[in-house]
Amino acid sequence: MAPPCATCTHPDLVAIDQALAAGLASGQPSLRQLGDQYGIDRASLARHRKAHLSPALKAQLTKRETAGARKVIDEVRTVLASIRGVLDRAETAQDDRTVLGAAKEMRSTLELLAKITGELDERPTVQVLNVATSPEFLAAQSAMMAALRPYPEAAQAVAAALAGVGQGQGHPPELIP
Repeated sequence: MAPPCATCTHPDLVAIDQALAAGLASGQPSLRQLGDQYGIDRASLARHRKAHLSPALKAQLTKRETAGARKVIDEVRTVLASIRGVLDRAETAQDDRTVLGAAKEMRSTLELLAKITGELDERPTVQVLNVATSPEFLAAQSAMMAALRPYPEAAQAVAAALAGVGQGQGHPPELIP
C-alpha cells in the first residue's frame, strides 16, 4: 500500500491547497518555495496538486492558468497587429527592406502564436513497430524454418536467434561471428 500523501496529512493542508489554487502561474510561490515554507518535498506537492486537489480548487487553478494563457495570446495578437501595420505602411511606401523585415517578424510571430494555441505541434511523434509480430516477418520466419527442416541443428539455432528478436536480444547479421 502506498504511503499517505504528505500534503494531505499536513496540518496546513487548507493553506497549501489555497496557495496551489491561487495559481503558481500568476506570480504565487513556486512549488519549491511552498515546499520550503511547509517542509514538504516539491514532488509531493506536484503529485498532490495533480491527484488530490479538490475539483473546485482545480477549476480555479485551471481558470487562472487559462486566463494567463489568454493574456499572452492577446499580447502576441497585439504585436502581430502592429507588425501588420508596419508591413502595410512599408508596402505603400515601396520600402522593400522594411517589407522583408516586417514579413520576417510576422512569420516568427505567427509561428509563436501557432505554438501557443496548439495549432503548430513540433513534438516528435514516436511510432512503435513490433517487427516480430508483423505478417511479413512471420512469413519470412516460416519460410526459413521450412528451408532448415533437413538441418535440425541449424533449425534450432535459427529458431533460438529468432526467438531473441522479439525480446530485443537479436543481433544484426554483421555482428554474429
